[in-house]
Amino acid sequence: MQCRPASRVTGIDIPPSASEGRGRTQLTIQDFREIPSIDPGRFRVASDFSIEVAARAGGLGTVLRLVDSGIDVCIEFPWWGNAEEDISNWTLHDIPLGTVTEPYWDADQGWRILIWKANATVFIASGSSDEDDTYDTFISVVEDRYRKAWVGVIGSSRS
Repeated sequence: MQCRPASRVTGIDIPPSASEGRGRTQLTIQDFREIPSIDPGRFRVASDFSIEVAARAGGLGTVLRLVDSGIDVCIEFPWWGNAEEDISNWTLHDIPLGTVTEPYWDADQGWRILIWKANATVFIASGSSDEDDTYDTFISVVEDRYRKAWVGVIGSSRS
């Protein structure tokens, strides 16, 4: 998946590159029950993690992006049409975050994402297909940083 520069609404713009958002290899998760056995060391650590809302190409709504410029990652929720409007009424209870046994999961038209928390770390796996079990981008974020990024983007969407 590649996030292209967009008109900045909130957050930061990330320039595209050939390796943008790619993990070390692909991660295959055929069954969510496999999650506890996944080696956390396979996930790149996102230490500059943030969340942005950007205008869609052509000005048709806004899109949500999970980004880390330090490891050159941009994970987009491509089929979310008006992210800024939708999250303006959210609280931290509404953010995408599951557990090891019940991860947050979404997929649509050539895209998929899994998000779960283990201990004090949030793991995010994103793939460019909704028909197979592979994820080509997988990062980890300290839970406190993940939550603070959501607080910031939710607050920005209200102004």
